[in-house]
Amino acid sequence: MPHVTTLARLAELRHSLETAVRVTRDLDANQTLVRLAAGELERWNFLLDSLAAGMEPGEQGSVCQVLTALDGALED
Repeated sequence: MPHVTTLARLAELRHSLETAVRVTRDLDANQTLVRLAAGELERWNFLLDSLAAGMEPGEQGSVCQVLTALDGALED
């Protein structure tokens, strides 16, 4: 049954990645982090840059790219 356990863990990973993408897009849409950064640029700017890089759909290792690859692998 290790195969079933692995698939369940991958499904959990997929759900977590989907949540990360959704929350990041929500934060971007309502400009929450941008407003925080306006007050303390040094504190929040690195996070803004990191989240932007993580959302690049074609960038190797980005959250969006990993989610796309995982979706493709789990389709079969």
